[in-house]
Amino acid sequence: MEKWPSAGSTTLTSDIDVNLKGERTEVAVEVFNELFKQGFPGGHSWDYEAGVVYDVNVYAVDFMHSFGGAETGEFVERFRQDEASYADENSPITDQVAVKRTVKEGKRSGQERGGISDREFGKLDQENQSEAALVKVRLYMTGNQWEAYKSSMRLPPEQQNLWQNVEQRYADYLNTMTNKIKKNAEVDLNSANQAEMTGMQVLKERAAQAAGESGDEHIDAAKQEQLIIGSSNRIYEEKLKEVALTRVELKTLIATYNDLAKPEANSTQKTLQDQEEKLISR
Repeated sequence: MEKWPSAGSTTLTSDIDVNLKGERTEVAVEVFNELFKQGFPGGHSWDYEAGVVYDVNVYAVDFMHSFGGAETGEFVERFRQDEASYADENSPITDQVAVKRTVKEGKRSGQERGGISDREFGKLDQENQSEAALVKVRLYMTGNQWEAYKSSMRLPPEQQNLWQNVEQRYADYLNTMTNKIKKNAEVDLNSANQAEMTGMQVLKERAAQAAGESGDEHIDAAKQEQLIIGSSNRIYEEKLKEVALTRVELKTLIATYNDLAKPEANSTQKTLQDQEEKLISR
């Protein structure tokens, strides 16, 4: 664990986010969450998620890039780190080190740094990233704040569909979370005043309705948090299974593409590259 860097805040009051390492981490997340509640290996079972009990959450290898992967052909001079180089007067204290650049997912023949080369797929990927970021912003705004924010942005006419896409994604997220909360609690939930509440406040209100009241504010708070974190974890586990299948498909396409990386196979190779970049831009 000492060599695993934090994916988020390192302050003492922050939660702990652990990025799993190795193969098939998409499956390992669900296994970890289930084993924790079963009490493995300590023997103490829990009715709550690890994120509720210990504020610890685990994540799959879901980053779309790795650093220091592709050599550029450039070299830089770096000081050596070993003490022996400095003890010997005749030994050079610097080395010529090859410069490496970020390798994005989708590394393949002719595209050693991975990522997307097609302009249209690149544009689609950029739009997806922007929309996902704005959904996060919307989640922590009230409806009124969101309308004011949109008005202040003054997007050009050709980008006006951005707001519609973001609001659809936001609505889908709230509905998906609400349905998970309802399923876990088996109750009907009343509508919230979304004009005056943030997305997170809406979810917390619905979790409070589903959890009910026990008379103990600490127990009630834990039950509400369990409904939100538990529902979020189940959605994450489901999405990870989709990601795992996509990665298998992408790996197969890249292997075939590399086998066809010959001048006489250019037509087939271009078709495969388009399929790869469509997957990467999801």
